[in-house]
Amino acid sequence: MYRLRLDRVTKAGLTSALALAAGLGACAPQRAENGTDGQPAPPALSDANVASIVNSANNGEIQEAQLVLQRSSNPAVREFAQRMIADHTASNQRLQAVLSDIGVAPVPMGLTQQLDNSESQTLQSLGDRTGADLDRTYIDHQITVHQWLIESIDSMLIPSASNDKLEDYLMDLRPTIVSHLEHARRIRASLGR
Repeated sequence: MYRLRLDRVTKAGLTSALALAAGLGACAPQRAENGTDGQPAPPALSDANVASIVNSANNGEIQEAQLVLQRSSNPAVREFAQRMIADHTASNQRLQAVLSDIGVAPVPMGLTQQLDNSESQTLQSLGDRTGADLDRTYIDHQITVHQWLIESIDSMLIPSASNDKLEDYLMDLRPTIVSHLEHARRIRASLGR
């Protein structure tokens, strides 16, 4: 799992990161019992569980971005928030099309609930902030959540996808998430402490 630089993560970002890390830990890959390949086995998630996790992550990104658009006056942060709304809405639309095509509906699980709870806490924290504090908190959280999502796509979601179309969707989603992370890091560098 990635390491957080505590000096760059706000209290809200750290709270969210810990909640997400706890969720990831609950679904962490287990070593193969026979130990023949020495590689961790993917967690036991169904396609419906994978869809639920991605759908929840997309919805969280959209909700946060909508709140930030209402409250931030920083042009770079606002542009990023608009991008999050557009990209994660498109991602959810594509996910729904894939799920319809393969006849699967999202089935929430413990990690989905943890994501939703973390999202509620993040929205409350963002709602309590203004100005540069809001901008830094939002972008710090975006860095944390996009790092987590990349890690989850690689270690949990793609390995768990049993349907080729769902796996293709996840593989196509990954570069977008990487791009979001890079964009957020560039903005964070411009925001100062």
